[in-house]
Amino acid sequence: GPARAVWPPEGSPGRALFSFLFSLFSPCPFSLFSFIFSLLMGRGELVRRYEEGPRVLRAAVERVGEARLDLVPADGSWTARQVVHHVADSEMTSALRLRRLLAEEDVVIVGYPEDVWAKRLYYHGRPIANSLAAIEAARATTLEILERMSEDEWQRAGTHNELGRYTPEVWLEVYARH
Repeated sequence: GPARAVWPPEGSPGRALFSFLFSLFSPCPFSLFSFIFSLLMGRGELVRRYEEGPRVLRAAVERVGEARLDLVPADGSWTARQVVHHVADSEMTSALRLRRLLAEEDVVIVGYPEDVWAKRLYYHGRPIANSLAAIEAARATTLEILERMSEDEWQRAGTHNELGRYTPEVWLEVYARH
């Protein structure tokens, strides 16, 4: 399993930054923070943030460095390596969710057990290069769709088994900060 070292050390200047960066990418389908975040942002700003996501994640991973990818944060949350693999699976899943919202009628979107995926899909030991590439590809191809959507398409709705009514607007609010 992952190393149980604590990094950054308690009380160090980098501790708060490290915790903040990884909280941005932690498994969280939709929180009060997401709701407030989306209210303050227009659609164009949310799309811009969605586009920036892969660069933000890659920069955070580079700051962590290869040697620290497997260090478990003091709070026991996922390692940087596990976060990258989660984000890759989430991005591929989210890309399909948007496509289904646009192409199917009365679509039902089903959540997935993130912790189970982390264990069964070997998040703890796989290299991250292909997952980073998958994140970038999923976002790039999805942005091509977002840029072409009509106002009617933004209002299409399905049902998410955990969130209820689910539209491309809600989808964007979730993934602009994921």
